[in-house]
This record gives sequence, C-alpha cells and structure tokens, in this order.
Amino acid sequence: MPKSTFNRNFAIIIGVNNYHNNIPPLETAVPDARKLAEILQKQHEALKPQYQAQNKYEVQLFLNQRASLKNLNQLIADFKQGQIPFDNDKFEILNPIRPGETPLQALAQVCSPISNTITVSELEEDKQALANIVKNWSQINPQTKILLAVDQYEELITLCKSDEEREQFQNLIKNAIAKYPNNIHVVITLRLDFEAQFQNSELKDFWNNDTRFVVPPMTQDELREAIEKPASEKVVYFDPPNLVDKLINEVVQMPGALPLLSFTLSELYLKYLEERRDNRALTEKDYEELGRVVGSLTKRANQEYEQLVAKDTAYQNTIRRVMLRMIALQGGELARRQVPKWELEYPDKEENVRVQTAIKHFSEARLIVEGSNSEGEPYVEPAHDALVMGWDKLLAWKKEEEENIILQRRLTPAAKEWETVTNKLPPLGWQTKTDNVIDWLDRILYVPEKLFNKVNVGLTRKWQQRQNQQKTLRDKPIQFLWNSNPYLDVLNQVLQANNNWFNQIEAEFVQESVLQKRRNLSWRWRIVIAVMLGLSGLTLWALIRQRDAEIGQISTSRQASEALFLSNQELDALISSAQAGKNFSYPLLQTFPPDSQLREQVVQTLRKVFYGMRERNRWQPMQGMQVQSMFFHPNGRLLIATKSNNGTVQIWDMKTKGQPVLELAGHRFQGGDSSDNVFFSPDGSKIATVDSQGIIRLWDWNGNKLGKEFYAGYRIEKLSFSPNGQSFMTKAYENKGDSDTTIRWWNLQGRSGRPSTNVNNDFDFKSDGSVIRADENNGNIIISGLGLSNQSIPIKTASLQGVRISASPDGNYILLTEIFGNASLQMWKWNGRNLEKVQPSTIDKDYLDKAQIASFSSDGKLVAFADDNTVRIYNLSSLVDTALTNFNEMRLPSGTIQSMIFSQDSKYLATLSEDGTVRLWDVNLPQPEESKQYQFLQNGIQNISVSPDRKTVATVGDSGMTIRLFDSNGKQLSAFPVTSGKVTSISFSPNSNIIATGSDNGNVSLFSHNGKELELIKAHSKNVVSVVFSPDSQRLATLGSDSKDADGSDTYIAKLWRLNGEKLEFEKKSLLEIPYGITVHGIQFQQSDEPKVITEDKSTDETPATVSWRNMSGEIQNILPGQLKREQSEIIALNHDGSLLASVSKASKNIVKLWDLQGKKLLTEFPGNECNTQTDKCITSMSFSPDGSTLVVIGSNGSAKFFQLGSFDNLLAKSCNRMRDYLTNLDEKNSDRMVCDNIQPTAVNPNK
Repeated sequence: MPKSTFNRNFAIIIGVNNYHNNIPPLETAVPDARKLAEILQKQHEALKPQYQAQNKYEVQLFLNQRASLKNLNQLIADFKQGQIPFDNDKFEILNPIRPGETPLQALAQVCSPISNTITVSELEEDKQALANIVKNWSQINPQTKILLAVDQYEELITLCKSDEEREQFQNLIKNAIAKYPNNIHVVITLRLDFEAQFQNSELKDFWNNDTRFVVPPMTQDELREAIEKPASEKVVYFDPPNLVDKLINEVVQMPGALPLLSFTLSELYLKYLEERRDNRALTEKDYEELGRVVGSLTKRANQEYEQLVAKDTAYQNTIRRVMLRMIALQGGELARRQVPKWELEYPDKEENVRVQTAIKHFSEARLIVEGSNSEGEPYVEPAHDALVMGWDKLLAWKKEEEENIILQRRLTPAAKEWETVTNKLPPLGWQTKTDNVIDWLDRILYVPEKLFNKVNVGLTRKWQQRQNQQKTLRDKPIQFLWNSNPYLDVLNQVLQANNNWFNQIEAEFVQESVLQKRRNLSWRWRIVIAVMLGLSGLTLWALIRQRDAEIGQISTSRQASEALFLSNQELDALISSAQAGKNFSYPLLQTFPPDSQLREQVVQTLRKVFYGMRERNRWQPMQGMQVQSMFFHPNGRLLIATKSNNGTVQIWDMKTKGQPVLELAGHRFQGGDSSDNVFFSPDGSKIATVDSQGIIRLWDWNGNKLGKEFYAGYRIEKLSFSPNGQSFMTKAYENKGDSDTTIRWWNLQGRSGRPSTNVNNDFDFKSDGSVIRADENNGNIIISGLGLSNQSIPIKTASLQGVRISASPDGNYILLTEIFGNASLQMWKWNGRNLEKVQPSTIDKDYLDKAQIASFSSDGKLVAFADDNTVRIYNLSSLVDTALTNFNEMRLPSGTIQSMIFSQDSKYLATLSEDGTVRLWDVNLPQPEESKQYQFLQNGIQNISVSPDRKTVATVGDSGMTIRLFDSNGKQLSAFPVTSGKVTSISFSPNSNIIATGSDNGNVSLFSHNGKELELIKAHSKNVVSVVFSPDSQRLATLGSDSKDADGSDTYIAKLWRLNGEKLEFEKKSLLEIPYGITVHGIQFQQSDEPKVITEDKSTDETPATVSWRNMSGEIQNILPGQLKREQSEIIALNHDGSLLASVSKASKNIVKLWDLQGKKLLTEFPGNECNTQTDKCITSMSFSPDGSTLVVIGSNGSAKFFQLGSFDNLLAKSCNRMRDYLTNLDEKNSDRMVCDNIQPTAVNPNK
C-alpha cells in the first residue's frame, strides 16, 4: 500500500445504516477487523487520482458501517503495527472513547497518557483545556501528532442528558483542532440518522464534504452477524432462533433499515429488563406484543403522544400540527419532510413552548431528529420513514387534513418569500402610517361587512387566478400576496377559526392578503367615504359588484358540475351543482335576483346530474392500507376488509367514519402477498381469513376464533361459504409446484371431505346449498350439478389460468370466464334439460368479449359485467330467445375495476378499483314522481299543452274538434270548438297569451284564451305534425306535409311564419324536404333564431336509428347515436333548450327513457303508462313543460300523466338526500361537507 501524509485533522465516518442500540449487553461488534484494512485500501486507491492531480493524496479512516469500540481498537492496533504506514508522521494514538452519559469524564480519562493532571472540573470550566493539553504535548514531542478517535458519537444525543456538557465537549474538540490543526487529528464515527443533529453544532465549521465519508449498507448476513454474535457473547439469545430472520426480513427492504432494527432491539431488550426473566431470552412473544419492527416504533410514538396529552390536552393539536408538517405527499405516497424551525414558530407563545417540548420529547425518543441544512438553517424531520408510513395517528391526521396539507405546502413558501421581500424594503414614512390607520378602520368594519360579503368557501378554489397589476416600488411586496388567489377565502375562514394551523409568518401573510384583496375590491374607498360622508350611492355600486361576484360563483360551480359529470366524477358533479343552487339563497341575491336564465341553467344541470348519476357513496383506504374484499351484510351495511402496513386485518363499515368496526388481532398478513384474503359467510355470522401459508382461521363478529386454525393448501385460490354458513369449499394448489388445483368441502371444525383434483376446475354454490362444478376434460368443460345429466361445452383453447365459473343463485344461468381465448366470457341458460348459450347483441358483443369480471344479483334477476372502468348491468328477466340486450351502465372516472358485488336486496352494487377505492352504486335508476295535481285529466285526451306560467292547461279530446282550458286546480275555464279541422298539435306562446293549433288538413289557427279564433291559414297541404312559437313569441314554426314521394308516401317540410299583430305572414321554408323513411318527431326552436326539425333514421339489424336535428338549410346534426339508443323510437320529445330528450321505443312501448344530449348518456327510464304491451300502442304523445320541470305523457286510453322531473327546490332537496351519507363521512374541515347545511331533507312543495 503506498505511503502518504496524514495531514487532515478532522474526519467523520458515517454508517448509512449504522447500528448501536444503547443497551450494553447488545453492543455491536465486527467479527473480522482485518476486513477493515481491506476497505481502507480500496477507498485509498479510489481517492488516489483525485489527490495526485494536486500533487498529493491523503488517507482518511474509512470505517465499516458496523464501526464499534472493538472495531476501532483493532484498527488502532493495525496503525501501531505499521500495517497502515504514513510518510514522516508519528502518532500518539489515544484509545478510542465513547461519549457515554458523561463525555467529559471519558475525555479526561483518555487524555491521561498525554496529561496526567487533567481533571473533569478543568474540562467543564475551560473551553481551551484540550487545546492547552495539545500545546503542552507538542512542545515536548514536536515530531509526534495526537490521534483522538470518538466512537459512536451519537451517544452525545442518546445517552448524555446534559445540554451544557454536550456543548462543552464539542467546544473542547473544536478549539483544539482550530488552534493546533497540525498537532491533533480527530476521527469520529456516527450513524447517518443522527448526523443532522450535529451539522449545526459547535463543530459545524469542520463538517463538510471534505471531512465526511459514508459507507454502504449491510447485507442480510452481516445484519444477522451484527445481531447474533454480540448477543451470544453476552449470553443473550433469541427464542425461537428464527426470530432473527423475522427481524431481518421485516427491515431489509425498508429505508433506514438498521436504525429501525436498532430501535426494535432496544425496545425488545427494555421489555426483557422489565420482566427480569431468568432465561435471558428475547422472545417472539415480546416481539409480537411490541408490534414487530414498525409496531414498536409506532407504539413508542403513541406513548410519547399520550404522555404529553396527559400533561396538557392542548398537546393533541400541537403534536398533530408539528407532525403533519413533517410529512411530504409525493405522488400519493408519504415521505419524510425536513421542516425549517421557523416554520414551527406560532403567534401564540404558549403554543411555541408546547412545540419545543414536543420536539424535545420526540427527539429524545429517537422518533425525530434535529439538524441544519447546508445554509445553516436549523430543521427537524422524522427519524424513520416507517414512522410517517406506519403511525396510525399520523395516517388518520393526514387523511383528515390532506386538503390543508396540500394548501399549506403552497402557502408556506409564498408567505416566506413575501416576508423576505418585505424585510428588504425601506420604510415608506407617512404613507405607511396612513395605510396603517385605514387598515385599522378596515379591520374594525370587517365583522359587520361579513353579513353582506359571505363568500362561499367551497367554490373559491375553482376560481381562476388573476395576475396582480401593482408595479410601483411601494407595491412590490403586494405582488407576492395572494389577494387574487382562489384559495384566499378558504384561508381567511381558517384564520378566523380558533386553534388554526397557521404559523406566525403564514398568519401575517393571510391577514395582509385579505386586506389587499379588500383594497383591490374597493373596500378602502368605501370605508373612508363611509367614515367621512356616511352611506352614499357608491355603496350601492359596491353591492352591485358584490352581487356580480356571487353570480360569477354560481356560474363557475355550474360549469364545474357539467365538466365533472362528463368525466364520470358523479358525486363531485352533484356537490358542485348543489353548491350553485344553494348560492341563490344568499341575502344579496334574494333581494336582487339574477337573470332567470341562470337559475334555469342551474336547474337543468341539477336535473341532469341527479338523474344521470349512479354513484351514491365512496370510501377510500388510509395510507398503507390495502383492501382485501367487500361484503354486504344482511342488514344492508357494506363492509370492507383491509390489511394495514403491519398486516393487521380490519373490517370497516362504509358509513362509519374513522374507526374499524372489527380488528382481528390474532391474524397477520404478510405485506405484498396476493394470497392473503378475507371471506364472509352469506348470513354474515362468520369471517374466514386466509394467509400466504395456506392457513385458514374462522372468526365471529366479536373477533373470537371459532375453533382451531388449519392448513388448507399451499396457495388457496378460492373460498366460498355455503348459503347457511355451516360449511365452505376451497380451491387450492395443495403443494408447492402443483399444476392441478384441488377442490375440498370443509366443515367448521376443519375436517374436509373427499378432494377432487384437476388441471382446470372450479365451483359455485346455488341458493339451495347445492354445488355447480366445472371441470376441463379432453377439450371440453363438463358442467355438473345442474340437474339430470352433466353438460359438456367444447372449448377451442384451454386457459393457462384455469376455469372460472359463476352461477346465478337459482342455477338458471352460469358464466364461464378465462377459457375461450379472445372470447373470454360466455353465458349459458339452463332450460331444465340442457344449456343454451346466451347471445349478446352486436353492440354488446365487443364489450362482453373483453369483460373479465361478472357478478349475479342475490335474486338472480340481474347480472353485472365489468371491463376496465365500466360496469354494465343486464336484466335477465328481459331475455328474449336468449338474447341479451338491455343494460344500465356505470363508469369510474379512472382506474380498473378489480371486483364487484350486489347487495342482498339487489338495490346496490359495490365496486373495488385498483387504487383501493370502494364505490357504492344505485342499481335502480332514479324515478321521477308522478304529480297528483292534474289527476282530473284522465280520459279522452289526444293532445295537451301547459302554459309557460303553469296557470293553464289546454287539452284536445278524442274528436280533435274541441279545446278545453283548465286552471292548475282542475277547474275548467273555458271550452270552444275548432272548425278548421281535427287538431293534431297544440302549443302556448311563451307569453301565454295565444294558443296555436295544427290540423290534419294542413290548417294552422291562432286562438285567444276566450276561444276567439285570431287567425286561420293554410300552412300545409296535408297533416300538420307540430307547431311551436319562438322564445320571443314573434314567430311560429310549423312542420307538415306538402307533397308525396315517388312511391306516394308523404314528405315533410318546415315553414317559418312571422306574427304581425294577430296575423301570420309567411317568412321562409326549409330548402330540403324530408323524404319517406325518415321519421319526423316535431319542430323546435333552440339557441338560434331558426327552428330545427327532430328526425330519426330508420333502424336496421346492423344500423340502429340515430336521432338528428335538421335546420332550415337541410344541414344535419346527430344528437343521439343509434349505438347508444339502440331502438327505433315511437315518440320523441325535447325540452326547450335541447339538453334533454325523452323517447318511447316501438319495442318497449310503455317505457319512457330520458337522455342527456350533451353527454350522450341515458339518465333514467320509467313506465309512462299502463297497457298491454303485447298489443297496444301505449303512449301516443309526450311533451315537456316550458320550464322543463314536467314531462306530460298521454296514453292510448286518453289519460294524461304529469311526471315531475324536479323544480329548483325539489331537485336541491333530493340531491342532498342522495349524497348525505357521502358528505357525512368527509373530513370535518372539508368545505364540501357543509354544502347541504340548512337544506331540508325533502322539499316542502315539489311542484314549486
């Protein structure tokens, strides 16, 4: 080994995962000290080129990460024996020391060879004492240098309890090497997780990259040796011996593994000392009681927390705030975060004292560490990643405060930047004083102003940011404020609350931002003018501006709802639309209502989202939690089984916030093992857990084990309870390496029946307790258990994943999956003698070919299929000749569905997505209420129209020759004959003053309310299909027949007429006639000034009918694709703004379907009339009321039904009813939680 000059006077050797547990009997040791010299040589050779460039190179001490007293002694011996020589240098090598509880005493002892008179008292009193010793020694021995080695430097923190002695010890070293750098060399060894606490210590000037050396982590064998050998030397052993393997396996892949291991062994040894056992064994029982590695850490955190809270309950919030600042949210994962100490300075002095006390307690418990960054800025951070990822309290706090954490991460740097800029600016003299006076007035008037300026918190986050316009020197700090930030109102509400989470700088920043926003909104001049002149006209102008701002919030919320609904974020869409509706109740808008069009738009959005949403509730696991399974209890509760980071099995109720309803303490899952699972008996009385070792445990709902646990196979693929819960079946690979799976029947005592083994097999229970089996045999799937004989289904390609069978409870339908190559799912119907394949429609085939998950409802009437993020539910009772067609659909915003189950009453479907989110969906579509207001209209009605003011209803009877007018209470106002022809269509003008009719002979008439015929024209040569007024009542559009096609069929044309007084004047007609084969459904004005004709193509087996608009120029716009609508429509009606479409198909006859045309989505369907669907044409006409709140359906028997789609108040109340369960489970600080406050559960008047 080349020789060198050892002239660097300070070196820090840092172990990445260095380990010392502070318990003497378990002191770390290194078995092969000679290996240390080899490491030293490798490091020396690596550094050689770097220093040769400077014509010199140096050797520093690179200690192995297991650096210890024994290790360092051996290294010193190598120095003395000349195995690590140095050019022209002689050393007086002092024995290595450990600081221990009294570092000054240790230093005095080690210095005795070079100063036999030094005392502890001298070291305590004189910071230059060590420097003087070096000086005196060097004068006598000018050619010899002193080498001082301090091992396990972290003991200054872990063992030394005196801050003064710790500081003095480091000052002695600092002064010695500062004054006599060529005469003393100091080497310290230190664990990496403690380094941060020394970087800003008295030795900070020497702590840099030139002096610090980091060594790599230990291997598993080295970890084992570091645990076992020192234990055996001290006659301490592990019981059982494989406890060491469990310790290593749990930490080896963790960040900061060795500090975690050190912590756990410390806790384990302390537990041993507490019990004073005679056998000197560290037991697995103690290890389990501690909670294993991560559990021991979190247990100590809980102890420290509870100790402080017992002292003062205010520590609950203090520790919560401090620890939440120490976590970072990175891509949904938790990580440690360094927190500058200025971030933990609060406006309240008592809180600051509590913060420092909490930091001291947690630091001494080795849960957090203190240090300083490269700029010398002190900070604190968690000592272990496992603490932030596994401490249950911290995870719960994080879940509750996640929105605030994200907001705080944005707020803190902005506040710090503002403070930095503000402090650099010079004072501005009298102008600043004037501002302070006005700001004082501003604050005084803030409280009464809030009565007028109560801005909704939830919507402010949706506002778009606006750039600050101040550019002068005086306004420079203003540019850093958040006066135009959309989060400011949320922050201001937090600021006004007691016990908020702002630190000193953040609080000042938010206060100043609020004031600046108020200045920008002209509050400043209002306050000054109010003080000087009292109320004036300017105040009214300010109120108008405030009103405009509130109207802007409503519009923003509505638009957000529309966007969320289109992206399948249904609950969020309903919250935003409800917020928009609730904002109309603000006092200012009650006094000065916005334009009626805005209210109408909000109603349309509310209606669309309410009827279109399927999602009812949502549950998300906490950080580190993995969802294993879901179960609907017979009492209707949705239960969710999870495993946590430490493997604990917990059962959660979707409606219960915060705490699990059951924890199975006697079962531990292994992290990341997919074989773990939880199963429930159908009657809800029993729970089965399966672990990766193939062990089954049965439990009751008190968490008690039912009998003994038993082994059921190397890997259990499936477990299903019988319907009565008294037995169960498993499908498993019984031994490692098996290619065949074995099916066994078990009783509750763990005794099994005769096994059945096959390469590909599966089973499912029927509701009567019998079993349906599927076994692959010579290219066929043999289905047994259906009835008279086994059924054989040929397959083309056997699956590597095996047969999967699912049966409906009655056994009438079976599903086979993952065995047919590209066609991965097949459905079969049992007709009592044999199986018939259920054929999907052309539209459904592509979807069902890709579906991988299926589930039957408990009543056997529904089946759900899932592919990617989409679920389709089919009604088995609607099967016609084994053709599968009708469906209801749910879509996740993102992610893939992993499993799904129906509730036992078949009303709900629960899905589990890959991110662990559980969603609860309504299976049944929302149904509109039938109004009882117009029950007097029951017979002989052919056409009907409701006036826009809802005060009058016009009807045309069977003969088509009489019009009757009724008020809303059913009183007949008038009746008058129509002599111009049989009425085929009728419509009120928007101002409700005129009634227009179209007749079968092409005539169009205008009538007043008293029956006077105002106008009669020949609008078309034959039947008039539809008449409609423009929104301004100045024009009338008609749709009728004027000619015949080549085959003699009628063609249709649209015409536009201008109303001149009470007379109609022809304006224009459509350029293209609508030929035969295209169904016309009416004419309607939309956003433009010209009407559009509603048409539908003729459907074929290959091409379903598409609904379109045709304008007066003949241009076509498709509004509802046939692939979605599927069936040819008999009748179609559109609401006035074209956002909703109601249709009745020729196939279903009496079923009305309501569609959202913007999102091209089916919202709901419901029976529109009672009739014989086999023979009758059940519905003859449909029309929306002008405000869209009512759909009028006329049956073939002449009855009229009015379906209430919801008025403003009614929709708002029903929307809140729908989402209350979800809102209740939101964090208390989530502003969305309050969206339904003060909204009655049901509307007082649904027709309002």
